[in-house]
Amino acid sequence: MHTPILVLCDAASTGRLFPELIPMGDHLDALSTWMVSSLQLKANGVVALALLVVPLLIALTQYNDFYGDTVGYGLSIFLQAWFLRSQSSALAPEPLSVGDFATGACLFYGARLATYMYIRERVTNFRPHNPQEALPRLCRIPESMALALFYACLISPVLFLLQRPPETLCAIRVGGLGTALAWMGVLLEAQADAQKFSVKVGRRKSQQHKATPVTITTFHGPTNGVFRWCRHPNYAGELMFWFGLWLAAVPSFSSSLPATLCTMTGQIGVIYVVLRVALRNVERNQTRNYGGQISYEQWKEQVPSAILPFVPMDRYSFWGLFGFPNDWDVI
Repeated sequence: MHTPILVLCDAASTGRLFPELIPMGDHLDALSTWMVSSLQLKANGVVALALLVVPLLIALTQYNDFYGDTVGYGLSIFLQAWFLRSQSSALAPEPLSVGDFATGACLFYGARLATYMYIRERVTNFRPHNPQEALPRLCRIPESMALALFYACLISPVLFLLQRPPETLCAIRVGGLGTALAWMGVLLEAQADAQKFSVKVGRRKSQQHKATPVTITTFHGPTNGVFRWCRHPNYAGELMFWFGLWLAAVPSFSSSLPATLCTMTGQIGVIYVVLRVALRNVERNQTRNYGGQISYEQWKEQVPSAILPFVPMDRYSFWGLFGFPNDWDVI
C-alpha cells in the first residue's frame, strides 16, 4: 500500500517517465512503504509523521521564518491528519470509530488555523514576532525539523487511537468524552479568533475613514461573546483541543512507555508554549497598552479569569503554580 502523497514517486512510474531516475524512485518507494508500515508500530509512526511535514516546514520557513509556528503549524497538523485519515482503513477497519472523529477534528483544526493565520497576516499586517529576530536561513532547517517532531508528538494520540481503537465500554466512553472535548475546544478557538479578527478589521477601517484615526493603544475588545467567559478563550480552546485528543487516546497508549512519552512531550510542550510564552506575552502587552483605560479595566474586573472559562480565580495564585512571578510586567 502506498500513501497518496508519494504514489506518483513509486519505482514503476518513475522508471517509465524518467529511466535515469530509477534509483531515486526505488528510494522514494521504499520510504513510502516504510512510512505506511510504521504507522502500525506504536511510536515509529511518530517519526513517519514528522518526516512527512519536514519538507513543508523547511520550505515555509525559508520563505518566512515565522510561518513555522503560524501557517506551517496549521498546515502540518492538517497534512498529518490527512495522512492518518488516508490510512485509517488499515489501522482501524471499523467505520466511524472514535479515531475517525478525532482525525476529523484535526483536519478541521489544521485547515482553519492555517487559513486564519494567512488571512490575518495579509489583511491586518499582523506579525507575531519582530522581523529583526528572524533566524539565519541555515538555522531554520534544524528549527523546522524540531517543529516537525513536536507537531508529530502533538497529534500522536490520534495515531495511537487508530492503532489500537478502544474496545471496552470504559475505553469507548473515555474516547468519546475526549473527542467531544476536542471538538468543543476547536470550535471555541474558531469563534474566539473570528471575534478578534472582526475587531481588528473594524479598527483598520476606522483608521482609514475617520478624520481622527483610532490609535493602536485604544482598547476596543472584543469583550462580548466567548470573551465573557475568559479573557483569552482562543488559548483555552487550544488547550482544550489537545487535552481532549490526549484523553481520548489514554486507553490506547497507556500500556506503551514510548507512546506515553511521545504524547506527554506534546502535551507538556503545548501547555508551556500557551501558558508560559503566548499568554504571558499577551497579558503583558495588554497591560502595557491598555492599562488604566476604563473599558479595559472594567472588562478585566468583569472577567477575572485569564484562561479558565467561568472560573473566577485570582491570576497570581493560579499562575504561581506554573512558576510565574506575581507581576506580569517584570517578566
